[in-house]
Amino acid sequence: SLASLIERLKASRLLSAEQFDQACRLLDNDSAADHGALRLVKAELITRWQARQLLTTDKPKFFIGQYRLQKEIGRGSMGVVYRAFHL
Repeated sequence: SLASLIERLKASRLLSAEQFDQACRLLDNDSAADHGALRLVKAELITRWQARQLLTTDKPKFFIGQYRLQKEIGRGSMGVVYRAFHL
């Protein structure tokens, strides 16, 4: 649901307070969570990977140490490789 998306987005700490307010304004008229997530991607507030995680994972993980995960690049028997932003 859209309410769940907003709750997960707030809990994720992906956005600053100002960006979160902007996201809420963008989502104000959306009834479907997937459409809302797409609006956030188009507004470049989150990446497609982050949107997918917000929609499909109860407690998505977006941070490892001082890095904010932006997308999964690859996956293999030894682990997962992400594109990340150093904070």
